[in-house]
Amino acid sequence: MILSPPYFNIAAGPSKEGKIIGGIKKEFAAKDQRRLEFFRQLLELSNAKTSLFKNVSPAGYQSWVNAGAGKAGLAWDYVVRRHDAKVDLFLWSDAETNLKRFNILKAKKEEIESAFGEPLEWDFKENRKQHYIRSWTKIGGIEDEDQWPAIQNDLVDRLIRLEKALRPYLASLP
Repeated sequence: MILSPPYFNIAAGPSKEGKIIGGIKKEFAAKDQRRLEFFRQLLELSNAKTSLFKNVSPAGYQSWVNAGAGKAGLAWDYVVRRHDAKVDLFLWSDAETNLKRFNILKAKKEEIESAFGEPLEWDFKENRKQHYIRSWTKIGGIEDEDQWPAIQNDLVDRLIRLEKALRPYLASLP
């Protein structure tokens, strides 16, 4: 009697949707690694010039890193997106406190922008918890990998100038 080899028929395997999701996850993982590397380099440079971010570690799944600005509900931010990047003073307290703080700082806008060396973006929107005083780099973002050193240097310079321009007013905020 001659036996034929067993024949196996695959009854289940990765679905078309599963393969698509797997590809998306790999794409996100690669993007996370790029962001992690961008922020690792940025924080290394930043920490060589200022102590504002000395206790901060990058996270690849975020497009930002922040550090406390010395008062609850205030933080310094580095943010990078696909084709642009910025630094912020991030106000994220309760609505009443944010409004008071923003108005106090905005009343000093001329002095603050003079100390910073150029106009800033004053971003306050009603019914939104977060508000920002920010400055954008004009060089590029995470997709502009050949420009990363220039972008990172510009962001660190902008953050140092922003902190210096705002620091005299932060202690007196409610």
